[in-house]
This record gives sequence, C-alpha cells and structure tokens, in this order.
Amino acid sequence: MTWGDYDNDGDLDIYVANDSTENFFYQNNGDGTFEEIGFMIGLAVSEDGNVKNGMGTAFGDLDNDGWLDLIVTNYADQTNALYRNDGDGFFTDITRMSRTGEISFPYLGWATFFFDYDNDGLQDLYIANGHLHENLAVLGQEGTYPQPDLIFKNNGDSSFTEIANQLGDAYLPTVSRGAAWADYDLDGDVDMVVTNSNGRPRLLRNDGGNENHWISFSVAGIAIGTRITVQTSNMLQTKEVGNQSGYLSQSEKHLHFGIGSAKQVDLITVRYPNGKMQQLSQVKTNQTLQVSGD
Repeated sequence: MTWGDYDNDGDLDIYVANDSTENFFYQNNGDGTFEEIGFMIGLAVSEDGNVKNGMGTAFGDLDNDGWLDLIVTNYADQTNALYRNDGDGFFTDITRMSRTGEISFPYLGWATFFFDYDNDGLQDLYIANGHLHENLAVLGQEGTYPQPDLIFKNNGDSSFTEIANQLGDAYLPTVSRGAAWADYDLDGDVDMVVTNSNGRPRLLRNDGGNENHWISFSVAGIAIGTRITVQTSNMLQTKEVGNQSGYLSQSEKHLHFGIGSAKQVDLITVRYPNGKMQQLSQVKTNQTLQVSGD
C-alpha cells in the first residue's frame, strides 16, 4: 500500500494493491473516515477491465503537473500498470502509451518507486523483479527465477525508455523483492539498495547522476504528508514525503529534486500535514535544506 494526496485537498489518501482481486483506493474524507472509490476512479482493474496480481505500488508525479500518478507492479505474464492522475478525480491507465507495459510482461514485479536518477527534473521509474518459484520448468511454466530489474527513463512526454542494461549492475538478474532509495554517499544523486530472496542485498551507487544540479529537503518533526513544490525557470516539480517504495521497504524521508542545468530555485513552497505553509525564494542548488512545520 501507499499514501498520497491524490486530489490535492491537504489530506492523505490510501491505495492498496491486491492479489487476484480488485485493488482498493480509500479517499480521505478529512474527518477521520475513508471511502473506498477504486472502481469509480479507474484504479480497481486494468484498462481492459481485468483484475491482476498486485505486488508493489507507489505514487509519483510523472508529468510534473502537480497531481500524483500511480504505478502498480504485477505478477509474471501480466503487465505492470501505470495510471495517470487526470486532475479531475479520475485516473487513466497509460500503461501501453507509456511504453512500460510490454517489456514488463515476462517479469514478476515487486518493489517500485519514482526517482530522478539523472537529476534532469523528470521522475524515472524503478521496478524490482524476481519470480516466486525456482523450479519453473518442473511446474510447466516459462520464465526464470532470477530476473533483471527495470529502470525506465522518463522521456518528458508521458513515455519511458527502459535503460537498466545501460546502467551497470542494475541489470544483473537477481531474485529482487524490496528496494529503497537514498543518497547514502551524500554526493547529490540518488542511490538504491535492493534486497534479494535467498541472496545478498545489493547497494547500487549512482555514478554520474550529479552531473546535473539538485536540491534536497530534510523534513523535521512529523514529516509524512509534507508536500514540497520546487519551481525553476522551466519546470515545476511536486513531491510528498510518504511510503514510496511499494513492497516491504521504506526510502529515506528526504525529498530529492533534480534541477537540471538551473543554478538556483526560483520558488519553493512547503505544505506541512498541519496545514502550515512556507515559501522560500531564490535558493541556490546543490544543497540540503532542513525545514520544519513545528
């Protein structure tokens, strides 16, 4: 499951990926209660109306329009599902048009998250893969137990290009399960750790993602639900602190923004869970700022 303010009303909604049944979406009513509306808003089933075997899920703004989109990983011989938030209370399944579906078909997906691996200001997509069964041939099934993980580079037009095989050890076939991101070496780009069934975890250091500029935020106090918007001369980005790793994982609570070639951020807007707002202007890039709504 994952938290996110899908309708920009200031409270957190909940998405639950289910296995072989309709997925659930709980809209926060703002009074301590929730209403399940997954089928009505287009998130319960796939584009063709079929239920799938949901594994991992995460929110992220793939098109920088200020509305949180959603990724769901699924079982082998199914495509993962990518849903675009249309900003009117509904989602559209853009799995096919995004070019993330067909390549995911033979793989069994688990943890997933949006992240900007090259700091260009566009949210890329990571998916951890690995089958459940070691003896697929004996079971009369196709596929492999170890599988390569996938990294989709955001093309900026709601489509993605899979590039894991260009990024060193990220494409090494393993039996991946959980995954989380953090800038563990504090060099300005996002690194990853991936856990593997019956195997050692992998720490994947990002070499070269910091060639573009960046800015990062450490949110003190009750951070979950804090939303930060970063505006530069040519881009507006929105991110929230939440559970963005999809399956038995938790990434760091920092919010990391790639800024591209910009050397400063024109405007930063922070909205805290308690409703407090904060703005900063003309901020230099390549630094980590600590903010607090207390």
